[in-house]
Amino acid sequence: MYLKGQKSKNTCDNVINKITAVVITHNRLHLLKECLRALENQSYPLYRILVVDNNSTDGTKDFLKNLGSSKFIIFRLNKNTGASGGFYHGIKEGYSTGADFLWIMDDDAVPKEDALLRLIEGYDLLKEKNERIKFLSSNVFWINGELAKMNVPKTEKTWNKYLKYGIVEIKSTSFVSFFISRDVVKEIGLPIKEFFIWLTDVEYSSRETKDYSKGFIIGESEVIHKVSKNIEAEYGNINKDNILKFKYFSRNQVYLIRTRKKLLINKIKLLASLFFQLIKVLFSGNFKYFPILFWYFLKGFCFNPEIEYVD
Repeated sequence: MYLKGQKSKNTCDNVINKITAVVITHNRLHLLKECLRALENQSYPLYRILVVDNNSTDGTKDFLKNLGSSKFIIFRLNKNTGASGGFYHGIKEGYSTGADFLWIMDDDAVPKEDALLRLIEGYDLLKEKNERIKFLSSNVFWINGELAKMNVPKTEKTWNKYLKYGIVEIKSTSFVSFFISRDVVKEIGLPIKEFFIWLTDVEYSSRETKDYSKGFIIGESEVIHKVSKNIEAEYGNINKDNILKFKYFSRNQVYLIRTRKKLLINKIKLLASLFFQLIKVLFSGNFKYFPILFWYFLKGFCFNPEIEYVD
């Protein structure tokens, strides 16, 4: 078993876990190619690589059509359903491959060669500790080596329980290297495709379950997230290029606050805090975006999508 500070024994000759990688892409062929190369070069072999093409128009369709390996499965959508729709279909189709685990990511994620192996070793260690694992996540960095600000998870109170092994307990995480078993997928269902974009991963990874309770970051499993800017999802960063994302961000935040098991007073405090963040936009240089953000904030109170489950 791999422990932090020791050398790992590559167990690829005795692969017992069937793992399907799920990659969501839309009009970023140059990034997709790099992501797929990294997946093909993993030291722990993948069972399948499923690519969900969200109706790309940049040559991605032809590129995927000409992939020579039988390991690839291509699932093309006839319209752009957003990241949320892509992950919904990706997990649904990935589950149907019969894999034991799904390893989920965007097309701008580049996992290091041993990223999957480290996840497997971390999973085995935690199982030996009798942990009820809901999901695992990798340590995500930006292109210059800094921590990726878009992918900072929320930690649990007992976050340092396995810190000596390079493992941190977390409440929720992003879909940039998200590792989940088919048994957990069967229990918690599929991502909410109606979210369209942003917070889909937070909602999905923080769902309450009966049989699985904890998520963990495996520190030695590293992934580079090639977003254009290393910034957080904050309303102060709104511009004409990302307003589409922020309007759904506003609505989806309200949904998460409404539907989580919290005391009513705490929900009111969180909603008030979100509202005042929007008010700040009104008095900033981006005040023109306030009406659409506020409209989607109100939409969040009557937004009630149904969670779907795998057969």
